[in-house]
Amino acid sequence: MKEKVFGIGLAILFVPLFSFGCSGVEASSEVEDALRAQIEIQAEEIKSKNLEIENLNERVARLEDLNDGLTQNLARANARVKVLVDENENLRMEIRKEKALWAEIEISTDPEKLVCESGMRRWLLILKEVNGVGVSLTKINEKHYYPTGKLSGEATSTPSSAEWFPTYIPPNGEFSVKAGCPCGRCTGDKEPNKIVYLIEGVDDNGHQIREEQEFFFN
Repeated sequence: MKEKVFGIGLAILFVPLFSFGCSGVEASSEVEDALRAQIEIQAEEIKSKNLEIENLNERVARLEDLNDGLTQNLARANARVKVLVDENENLRMEIRKEKALWAEIEISTDPEKLVCESGMRRWLLILKEVNGVGVSLTKINEKHYYPTGKLSGEATSTPSSAEWFPTYIPPNGEFSVKAGCPCGRCTGDKEPNKIVYLIEGVDDNGHQIREEQEFFFN
C-alpha cells in the first residue's frame, strides 16, 4: 500500500485588541505587528515543511517503483530457475534411459589385495555385467607398471588367442578366470606396483563397451 505524507496547514484567528486611549491603541498596533511577523515566519516554515514532504513523497514513489521492478525481476528469475530445474531433470531422465541401454562391466579381483605368497601372486579376475545388457567381449588387455609409471609388461587376450576367453557375458552374468605372476616380475625389483585391466566389447544394442580398472600389488 502506498502511503503519502500530507502537508501542514496553519489557520490563525486574529482578534485585534482594542483599548481606550492613545497608549492603548499604540500597544495594540505593536501587538498586531508582532503577530503578523510571527505568522509570516510560521507560514515560511510551513511552506518549507510542505516542500520537504513533497520531496519525501517523490522519493517514496521512486522507491516503490524500484521495489515493483525488483519484484518483477525476481519473479522472472524464479520462473527461469524452475525452467532450468525442469530441463535438468528431463536431461537426467534421458541420461538414465540411455544408460539403461548400455552394458556395463564391473572389473574386480579375488582377493582384492594382490599379495605375494610363496613367491607368487595369484588372483581371480572377475568380470560382471551389472546393467542388464549382454555383451560380447573382443579383448582383455593386462598391463603391469613400475612405481615410476613405466610399463613393465603387457598381455592381450582375444577370442582367437585364448581358449578360456569369454566370448559372451549375458545380462547380469559373470565370468572369472585365474591369473597370477611371480612376485619379482609383478613388482619390478620388489617395489610396489600395479596392474591395469582393459576390457573391450560390443553389447547387445550395438554399443562399443570399454571398461578399465587398476589394482595395486601389496
